[in-house]
Amino acid sequence: MAHWLYNSAGQGVAYLVGAKVFMHDGEFLGELRGSEIWNSSYVGEIIGEDRVARKKVPPLAIMGLPGLPRTVPDLPKVKPRMLFPPGFQDLV
Repeated sequence: MAHWLYNSAGQGVAYLVGAKVFMHDGEFLGELRGSEIWNSSYVGEIIGEDRVARKKVPPLAIMGLPGLPRTVPDLPKVKPRMLFPPGFQDLV
């Protein structure tokens, strides 16, 4: 089952299936490593339980490329806005 991830405005922009993260349209985003999302390089991270953002100044590292995408679940309802911690911005 997919676990939806939201931007700061509360819109569902990505979802998590196991340790793999996909954009709302099913495009593979990366693999979860702790709270960070990697796809050979840093993509973003999960803040709290269900918000996704990226650091304005990402870490400089390279990691292996994970697996392939799955089918797209139905879009979730919009959630309330949330302010991200300093140094973070919306993924999209």
